[in-house]
Amino acid sequence: MDAAGVLLIILIVAAIAVCAMAIWGIWVAIHMMQELQSTVAETRSRVLPLLAKAESTLDSINGELQRIDSVVTRFESVTDRVTSTTNAVQEVVSAPMEVLTSVGTGLLGAVSRWRRSRRAR
Repeated sequence: MDAAGVLLIILIVAAIAVCAMAIWGIWVAIHMMQELQSTVAETRSRVLPLLAKAESTLDSINGELQRIDSVVTRFESVTDRVTSTTNAVQEVVSAPMEVLTSVGTGLLGAVSRWRRSRRAR
């Protein structure tokens, strides 16, 4: 065996080792892809029902918010009515009170003048 034969054997063994490593790398990559596919499928099977539940929950929350909005709107309407009623009652009550006050003031002035005129005599 000469040097060329030995070199050829070394190159063939090295090529076989490189091919074995490449095959092993491809096998590992295929195995990782299969695991990735199963993980994605599992994630999808879990996420889709969660998204459906989230959608129904958001629809329920939206319905409740609309109901609360209608209650608040009614409350504002009632508050406006109570305010206008209170103002009307205040006007009805204050008008006679103003009349009584002016009558009382007039009577007080008349009594004061009458007393002064009696003292002056």
